[in-house]
Amino acid sequence: MKATPPAQHVDVAALLPAQERFDGEGGAIATWVRETYALSRYTTVVACPYSSVSFAGAQQVTSHPVYRAFDVAMRGLSRALAFAARKSFAAAYYRILPEKIWVYSAFRKIKDARLVHVHNRPHYARMLRGFGYRGVIMLHMHNDLTGYVSKSAAGEVFESNDGVAFCSEFMMDRAQGEYPEASGLVVIPNGVSRRQITRQERGDRDGSVKLIYAGRIIPEKGPLEAVAVCAELRRRGVDARIDLVGGTGAGSDNAPSPYLSQVLKAAHKLNADAGTEVARVLGPKPHSEVFQLFAENDFFVYPCEWEEPFGMVALEAMAKGCVPFVPRKGGLPGVVQGGGVVVDAGPGETVAAFADAIEDRLGSSTIDELRQRGWTRAEQLTWESIAEVADGVFERTLSARSWE
Repeated sequence: MKATPPAQHVDVAALLPAQERFDGEGGAIATWVRETYALSRYTTVVACPYSSVSFAGAQQVTSHPVYRAFDVAMRGLSRALAFAARKSFAAAYYRILPEKIWVYSAFRKIKDARLVHVHNRPHYARMLRGFGYRGVIMLHMHNDLTGYVSKSAAGEVFESNDGVAFCSEFMMDRAQGEYPEASGLVVIPNGVSRRQITRQERGDRDGSVKLIYAGRIIPEKGPLEAVAVCAELRRRGVDARIDLVGGTGAGSDNAPSPYLSQVLKAAHKLNADAGTEVARVLGPKPHSEVFQLFAENDFFVYPCEWEEPFGMVALEAMAKGCVPFVPRKGGLPGVVQGGGVVVDAGPGETVAAFADAIEDRLGSSTIDELRQRGWTRAEQLTWESIAEVADGVFERTLSARSWE
């Protein structure tokens, strides 16, 4: 049976995960879609449960009042179940949320799109096909595909999707190793706004070394180790200071957690030992303020423990002349590419290794060279260049399907 081409008044529709927000409270996926679609030569629409005009701007976004009412009810039920079972809200919510309802709600609004651009949810394609969608589906993974697809289900996933894009070479290589039968894999990286790249030389500072950590306050990201790096530098006689930016959840979510308490306690001890405030735990900040903090600090310290899929925050730091120090994990080395320092550390050596890497470069011309290379790297990954890559992938994926 030959596929019938859908109507073409919308070229590309982004289908976001049910949990992703397009209102300023979302994460890297929402940012990628907003920035890239705004520059696309294709007519685009974004399907997501929660959006705001202030975030979406001129981008067309679908509305889903019935699904939102359903989601509100599910959230209430989840809180009740979580309280009764003494579990977290997220554990209850994600267990009972039937994502098929979200995909059907979105399908009704985007069924005429020529291409549906599914973000981070490999199984959505199978649902769309089941609902009758006959256009092109492209999966875009911003996280590790192996965490979403078992080997037994891989065949169905690759058959349902017409192409698979990854945010980094690291993620694509990992998927290729796990699913050797996969073909047509491509990389569409993350980016940074050209207007945020400021090639401004740093004048003489007050003599202190200003560090910044930006990211969620969770163990995998390493904020506690970042505080420890600052403390270790001070123990060595370096006047180091650190800002920590981010919450325990996405967006402005900063619900109390045992780990946040540990970070606050470590910062308080560092301040008490110094006799002044050298560690500031600033909580979540708007994106514009995070960029300003990068411009005000010298080094971005990111001692994460997990395989970061890309590491957009390192790219954003380089755009403002803040030199990133990152581990040899995930996509981070591929992002900084000479514009930062990749730190090798064995088990239990993270804090000392990061402190060594920073101390070794203090007072040398290396930092100025790294800063220059960081700006150059950021200029290679502007949203304008990413939009060109994405449009090229859309064009090739659409051309691979012939309509009769």
